[in-house]
Amino acid sequence: MKKLKTLLFWSFILASMQLKAQVNIGIDTVYNFLTQVNNYQTVSYTVHIKNYGPDTLFNGNLTLYTAVDTGNALHTIKTDTSLSGIAVFPPNTTLTINDSISFVGGGGNTFRLNGGNVIVIWPQAIGANLIQSYTNTVLITHIEGIGEIRIEKNSIAAWPNPTKEKVFLTISDPKTTIERVRMFDSKGAEVVYEEHSKILDVKQLPSGVYILSATLSSGEVKTIKVIKE
Repeated sequence: MKKLKTLLFWSFILASMQLKAQVNIGIDTVYNFLTQVNNYQTVSYTVHIKNYGPDTLFNGNLTLYTAVDTGNALHTIKTDTSLSGIAVFPPNTTLTINDSISFVGGGGNTFRLNGGNVIVIWPQAIGANLIQSYTNTVLITHIEGIGEIRIEKNSIAAWPNPTKEKVFLTISDPKTTIERVRMFDSKGAEVVYEEHSKILDVKQLPSGVYILSATLSSGEVKTIKVIKE
């Protein structure tokens, strides 16, 4: 009888461990996370964490991590532990988290200024398997004025600015060419893409402020604020 009780006890423990291992969590969607921001800009976004099941209710402590890939390793920039004790959601449902990041690049900070920053967001919980994280690349730009920005020896200008129909680009160094031009709206969505062109047609764009990012043959990336009337 004693052996039977012992066997039943360990069977219960193993069954509990197997049941616990069936909890799979991950990032389902992230809304309003911009791909291009100004230096010192704070971005607010919404994270949906999903219980992928297959058949177990999640009820436990949950921590949301945010990190930037420095090239050598992931550097954690934000740890949201306020979720502890409130993460309760059934299989195939999501938990909504509102969060924000302040992007400060250059000057020895974690983020790269005028360069791509790979951001990774993931949840972690004891007894749950992580099966889905979120990754996005954010470009942090430093804008000094409307129409022109100067970095080192090259400068690029856009005219007319403000504009109604077309934007013409000029560059100070005649040996440098424009390889690629992208324009982003205030939400970070790409609205114009051109290669090897100094003339952009923006007539179809709604009125507002846009960020123009030009990649030069020298490898530099120039950014300009463009106003569409």
